[in-house]
Amino acid sequence: MTSEDTPYESRPRPRRRPSQDPGPTALADLMVPALARLGLKTRARQVQVTLAWERVVGEGVARQSRVVNFARGKLTVETASPALSHQLRLQRLDIAARLNLAIGERVVGDISFRLATSPPGEKPA
Repeated sequence: MTSEDTPYESRPRPRRRPSQDPGPTALADLMVPALARLGLKTRARQVQVTLAWERVVGEGVARQSRVVNFARGKLTVETASPALSHQLRLQRLDIAARLNLAIGERVVGDISFRLATSPPGEKPA
């Protein structure tokens, strides 16, 4: 066979590199950018902070408190008692650092605490 007889020239195929799959991605890592494009990033961040709150402060404190607002890096938390508000206020910088660590980036700059108008286990009216 001559080269004129073959309709195409035989070339070796380039080797494919194995894909560099980084593994599973956390849903939050996918959702926050998507929600940001929809204009819902602040709400997504509040949900992230609220979900991280119990893990960071523990179940006992979480039962006696609730995240009520998150805006411009400031988290507002209602507590069941003035004593708990005072205790958490003293630990607020450490709690903010642990929340940021749990979320994976610095989103909580400060935390304010106030006495709940209704018990934290209930939704406010």
